[in-house]
Amino acid sequence: MDIRPAHVRDAARIESIYRHYALHSVLTADVDDSPTAREWELRLEQLAASGYPTLVAAADRDVVGYALLMPWLAKPAFAHTAENSIYLDPNAVGAGIGRQLLDRLLDDARACGIREVIALVADGEHEGRASRALHLGAGYRHVGRLQRVGSKRGRITDVELLQRSLQPSD
Repeated sequence: MDIRPAHVRDAARIESIYRHYALHSVLTADVDDSPTAREWELRLEQLAASGYPTLVAAADRDVVGYALLMPWLAKPAFAHTAENSIYLDPNAVGAGIGRQLLDRLLDDARACGIREVIALVADGEHEGRASRALHLGAGYRHVGRLQRVGSKRGRITDVELLQRSLQPSD
């Protein structure tokens, strides 16, 4: 498995992976209008310009997953806190790729000055349980739950807040 920085040429494959979850799960906030490949190209360019790491996992040159950091709230006081996002091709789930992506993403986050990383896990008791387990296994801790804030596919869902500190403990 090759974990590498994402490039604009990866946008179509990233769009395809994300679209699957937008259309068939409650794990994303997007419903039927997920970002297009062109919108992903722009997003990748913006993230790269801002210094936030964006990674892909490639098997035999085919992108099978991606992970990225994005700003946590657009306020200067939160400049050293980021939110992570990880999605895998459904056929790649369960092979340890998510953990490889997350570990590398956290290393890259630390290197670019991020001190705290937030993960939002929708429906962590059901559909999102693999994401919840991945993050908890990587040292995230449960810090809260937003109850009944999501509504998708006829379901009302909670969103769990998980947090990982990248600073040494005091």
